[in-house]
Amino acid sequence: MLTVARSEFGTAAWCRMVREGVVLRTVCGVGTPADVPDEPWIRTLIVSTHVPDGFEPAGLAALWIATGGSAPRVVDVVGPRGRRWRNTTHPVTGARIVVHGLTRARGTSADVGTACMDALRWSRLEDAIPAVWRALSIRSVSVRDV
Repeated sequence: MLTVARSEFGTAAWCRMVREGVVLRTVCGVGTPADVPDEPWIRTLIVSTHVPDGFEPAGLAALWIATGGSAPRVVDVVGPRGRRWRNTTHPVTGARIVVHGLTRARGTSADVGTACMDALRWSRLEDAIPAVWRALSIRSVSVRDV
């Protein structure tokens, strides 16, 4: 079992598992057991449970996938032009999903520089600045790219 969801256990059990460190890397009610390694593909799997079909993660969600660190509270996504989708709450996971206009070719994930710029533009600065600083400090991106 690579991911677990709050809806599978109930809120009380979920909170206890998170508090006791049994479940880590949680994003809006979806996480991984503590014995699953922290890898970008695992973070992609966690975020993908919140992203509507045909959309791509952006902003803090894309930055978290690339660099790790603190998980985002809001999942920013971008979608194809002409496709209508309202900002919403995911029906199963309860994640707040914020949809922005398409800024890149469909099917391509954001590079770390674009994710940094999107995070600084769309997210609260209290959340975005530490995430961007982390990307700079582990050399996932250079200042020139941001």
